[in-house]
Amino acid sequence: MARLDVIIFGASGYSGKYVVQNLVKVSTNENCEITWGIAGRSLEKLQSVIKEMELKLGKKFDEVPIMVANTDDENSLINMASRARLVVNCTGPYKVHGEAVVRACIQQNCHYIDICAEPQFMERMQLLYNEEAANKGVYVVPSCGVDSIPSDMGVDFVRKSFEGTLNSVEVYQEVVPDGGFGVGPCINSGTWESLVYVLADYSELRKIREKLFRIEVPPLVPKLSYRCSLPRVPLSRNHAGPYPGCEGTVIRRSQRYFYETNNSRPIQIRCYVGTVSFLLYILLFLGFWIWVPMSKLRFTRNLLLKYPRFFSGGVFGTSPLEESNKKFELVTTFYGRGWKGKSVGVTYRQKEDSWIVGKVRGRDGYQVTGLCAAVSALVLVGGSQKLPQKGGVYTTAPVFTDTELVEMLQRNGLEFEVCDQGEM
Repeated sequence: MARLDVIIFGASGYSGKYVVQNLVKVSTNENCEITWGIAGRSLEKLQSVIKEMELKLGKKFDEVPIMVANTDDENSLINMASRARLVVNCTGPYKVHGEAVVRACIQQNCHYIDICAEPQFMERMQLLYNEEAANKGVYVVPSCGVDSIPSDMGVDFVRKSFEGTLNSVEVYQEVVPDGGFGVGPCINSGTWESLVYVLADYSELRKIREKLFRIEVPPLVPKLSYRCSLPRVPLSRNHAGPYPGCEGTVIRRSQRYFYETNNSRPIQIRCYVGTVSFLLYILLFLGFWIWVPMSKLRFTRNLLLKYPRFFSGGVFGTSPLEESNKKFELVTTFYGRGWKGKSVGVTYRQKEDSWIVGKVRGRDGYQVTGLCAAVSALVLVGGSQKLPQKGGVYTTAPVFTDTELVEMLQRNGLEFEVCDQGEM
């Protein structure tokens, strides 16, 4: 029996439905003839997803295969992976539900992507499974959603547009309200659960990196440091403050890959979050330092998990309203500095002479996640794209830098643009 091109695991979840919807839309828009199926724990819920997609998209999906699979049942995961060329894993938290799916996919020579935003999981998978995936020619690419594709591929887009060597890029993440803030929570409680586990286990990263990163990246000059005051986002009225999200960890791993593989000068990265007011950033900052100690103890961690809406001030909750999310535009701004018209290595220490500002824009974080995951899947199974020569556990930029992923995203609603550039 021929394998399906793509199976979406966790298709009945909040994010999974967006992936299903976008896979159908994008494959139609791009004239990609693919076979696909859905998988998850509940047959009844999966059947309801098919009916929901038929109503939303105006098509019949009677022949779409439905598979029951559970991360507690290894045989069901092996069966699922054996029937696909690629699995999109939408079941978080990945600390709990991710590794078993990665293991089954590699065992069955099936490519794997997910929409993870958990640095510990991503780096641990690289540590444990990179060699095995490389030997089998399997691509394992975590974080193909809103948390990494816009930022990691955005840095890569700005790098290519600069026509020189970038020394540094500051990445500014903004959620811009358009016509009001909407009603109710705007982020699903499943995302909150992943965040709580990331905070609880953050100390694990140091131990993982001691084993994972054997080659030292030399100190780069001029050095990029965080700004002391709250800077304004380039080409925006909003102020910004340091942001400890997963985006920075993914971009730095991509830059490390390019340095170790191509001897390219790695771009220094600093990430910020933009807010409409200084007070809002202070509230976010205080909230973060309340969540961190609470996540460390089982009792208080369970309180965080049980009452996401209360502890997040109403931002996180069960099943956010789709119409509310459409009121937000996601904008990622990149301010890069470097040397125009020069190809320099890690020992170059002259003052930067040029700058560039780029932006990536999308609407509704879950829609952007669905789009990014769908396009990533289509590129990996397309057969005509230039991917790395061997398999392995990768971040997004090393896999997609020489493909048409950015162009496909642009054709389907995610904007990449160079706003301005000049001499310093």
